[in-house]
Amino acid sequence: ARLKVGLRRILQAMDDNPNGALAQENGCTAILELIPYSSDAEWRRVKSADGSEKQAHLRVLLSIADCGAVRTMCRAAETHRLNLEIQLLVCKLLHLLGRAPENLLRIAQNGGVEAVIGAIQASSSEAAVQVLGCNVLARLGLDAECYAIIPRKGGVAAVLGSMRAHRSEAKVQEAACLALHNLTWREGEVKNKRAVVEAGGAEAVPGAMRGFPEDAGVQSEAMACVCSLAGTQLGGLKVGLGERGAIEAVVAGMKEHIGDARVQEQACMALHNLSNISGNARKLALSLQRLRSCGAVEVISTALVNHADSSRVQKWGRRVLSRL
Repeated sequence: ARLKVGLRRILQAMDDNPNGALAQENGCTAILELIPYSSDAEWRRVKSADGSEKQAHLRVLLSIADCGAVRTMCRAAETHRLNLEIQLLVCKLLHLLGRAPENLLRIAQNGGVEAVIGAIQASSSEAAVQVLGCNVLARLGLDAECYAIIPRKGGVAAVLGSMRAHRSEAKVQEAACLALHNLTWREGEVKNKRAVVEAGGAEAVPGAMRGFPEDAGVQSEAMACVCSLAGTQLGGLKVGLGERGAIEAVVAGMKEHIGDARVQEQACMALHNLSNISGNARKLALSLQRLRSCGAVEVISTALVNHADSSRVQKWGRRVLSRL
């Protein structure tokens, strides 16, 4: 009850002066101060413990959304589009509120998708906004309805725009690949996958891997994205990814991170989907030839030995080798 009373006062002050940048910035900062465990490291600790701290934290997040904070924050972002601090604060708050799965659709229904996409586009030169914005879209993509809403609102184009504008920023590339993965991961879904490929994702994702060969975070998120994009019965999408260097990029990443179990797992799953082509013997043969030519047999064999305790490496790595 005390939390809601304090929050309503904050929101009232923001509502009373919507055009005042300082009032909106102070309001967003005050809301942020109400949220415990605001750092990702703190949240990982609390979440993994799965105890009373986690439940109390989620109740705070739900209470903030219940009071109408999302709409007020999103209005602030829209009204003060060129104010960098407000854009950062709103994206940070939406990302935090999205820790509660029940808040995801509520965020989208109250202008959150438009607010984040607007922030990404208006602050295109600011890497910090790009990272936060992509992370918000990634989190929203876990909700079934948001998954469909975000591409319709221009989310795919915004994420790919971030990747193109910040080719030298590893954190942007990693967050963008995570967002694209979370917008294409649903099995059997084709519309979002096709939208990403047609908008340039088939070039951008392997490009991120080539640009940051030593960054395990970029590699694993990009490989996960390739895996989800190729996880369809439409052979054209798989072939398109292969023709744009996805196979070679994945294998190169495996070689660079031979001891990293997550990279090896994502790589084996990606290569499985890329080589799972039916109905076109010629294209299947070309895909398998690409795999053999870039050293997939050797690197997968090594992964099977080095990561004997990884069920994913064993399952998907062996399936790829059986085709080769």
